[in-house]
Amino acid sequence: MANNYYNHKTRLNKTIRRIIMVSLILSFFIITPVLIFYASGYTYDIKEKKIKKTGVLSIDIKPRDAQILLNNVLIKKKIPVRLSGKIPGTYNLKIEKNGYKTWEKNILISSNQTTYIKDITLIKENLPLRVLENLENIVNIYGNNATNFLILTHKENLFEIYNYNSEFEKTNLLLSFESKEEPKIIFSFFQNLAFIETQDNNKHYLINLDINPQVINIDLKNQSENLEIQWTRNNNLAYLKNEDTVYKIENNLVTLLTKAPSEITYVDDKENLWFLDEKMFLINNNESEKKYFLNDKIEKIIEMDEKRIIAQSDKETIVYKIENGQIGKKNYLPGKDLIFFDKNCLVNSDWEINNINSEAETELINRGGYKINDVLSFDDEGNFLIKTTDKLLVFNPGYFITTEMLNNSEIKNIITQTKKRTLFFFAKIGNQTGIFQLNY
Repeated sequence: MANNYYNHKTRLNKTIRRIIMVSLILSFFIITPVLIFYASGYTYDIKEKKIKKTGVLSIDIKPRDAQILLNNVLIKKKIPVRLSGKIPGTYNLKIEKNGYKTWEKNILISSNQTTYIKDITLIKENLPLRVLENLENIVNIYGNNATNFLILTHKENLFEIYNYNSEFEKTNLLLSFESKEEPKIIFSFFQNLAFIETQDNNKHYLINLDINPQVINIDLKNQSENLEIQWTRNNNLAYLKNEDTVYKIENNLVTLLTKAPSEITYVDDKENLWFLDEKMFLINNNESEKKYFLNDKIEKIIEMDEKRIIAQSDKETIVYKIENGQIGKKNYLPGKDLIFFDKNCLVNSDWEINNINSEAETELINRGGYKINDVLSFDDEGNFLIKTTDKLLVFNPGYFITTEMLNNSEIKNIITQTKKRTLFFFAKIGNQTGIFQLNY
């Protein structure tokens, strides 16, 4: 048996073995460069008949169980996704999940670059739910991005202001007064503070809504009808101007700060008083050598620091860039409605939204062809909410995408609670008028 095994004639004769060896060598020298070619990020574009350096697409969005479609092809990978070896060009990207609004955009993948799709949370497909139906005669709601907000009611000549705690769903009466006209209620840009001014009996209040809401009755000597409030970034701190006197409000106490040399004043974070003189110089009252020539007739200074001054005239918002102790570039922006995102500030007019950054640079970020009634923060990812005549829209400035949240509604005022991703608004929807809640 052993002799038969060793003497068996094999089919792989010398010629066949030589052919196999040559084939393997050729395959090595052909396939290896191709593998290196593709591993180095190159590909052959059949349509353009060109060799191109590929790009990478990186996607990290919420919720993580959403589906990703690239040119209508489902990507069967879990988020976050990194897709390498993509031919440069324009792709249709669609992110969707049942119960959420679809996010869709044409994206550009460039050669030898990574395209990032991030800081996106899909919006839920929810309908608004009416709340606080037991509270009657509601006029409006007021608040900012906090748990507590104010509700104004009116019956005959009696106005009442309630606090609503959205976490515990509790309502309590804060203030009641008689008046023929609706009071002016101004919320701080930065803190959970509200300034109340009655229109026909010269009463002023400050309401602190941080944890346990408190009402401060502002009663000053020779109190003028129109007190001016200046909000600060410092918690529970504000300044109040009464004719020629500036008062400091801190920790619910009102104290005298200084006399005001002119009608236009501003107190900076070092408690220096700045005032605008007749020659349009903005002067530091404590250090007279510090001054800026604005050369504009302004009505109010909104905020100022070492790099910029944001002020308002009767028609527009003016941004002054401070360079080497002097006013450098100036930008005139239409509109006077402001919303602050950290150091950035949005200014909206009826038809456009501009951004002001911390360096006093401005940029047009939205002109959508619809009339803008209000702009609010929407989430922690930089999106904001736009209220039009009959719609609520979410605008993503990073990707220039607008998503419709609600239509055919008459909304008077909105409060966003970005941490909870919840909206409260006073509106008429269908045949119902009241306060509605919408989770997104």
